[in-house]
Amino acid sequence: MVKSEIIKALKEKGVSDIEEIKYKRGYLLVKFFYDFDDDEISAARTYSNEEGTYESETEEWFKELYLPYLYDISLDNVEEYIEEITEEYEIQGQFVAYDVDINNPTFGEFLAIFSEDEEEVDIDEVVEELDL
Repeated sequence: MVKSEIIKALKEKGVSDIEEIKYKRGYLLVKFFYDFDDDEISAARTYSNEEGTYESETEEWFKELYLPYLYDISLDNVEEYIEEITEEYEIQGQFVAYDVDINNPTFGEFLAIFSEDEEEVDIDEVVEELDL
């Protein structure tokens, strides 16, 4: 597994601030951000205003509508990115998404692990083991 190629592929997908986290040999563990573009932010705002009964930009509006919409966008796109990378490089890959921060809802944070092992690694166990 060529770690630099996988990191390059992630960069080409548009994720930012890719940070490799030291883990076991034969694995690539990275933290990165999915930055929302203006269209995604606009769509989240429109959806939240049209679908909800909450007053715009209240705490409930953010927590119940806006942030979950952005979270779903980032989750869908990153899932697609990971699938494309694992297929291209014939490796295993998993990721975990963290909630979008209400204080800075301009990006989603992710942790992904890649491996050439036939047996799929459980990213939840890795997160727990490393206390991430």
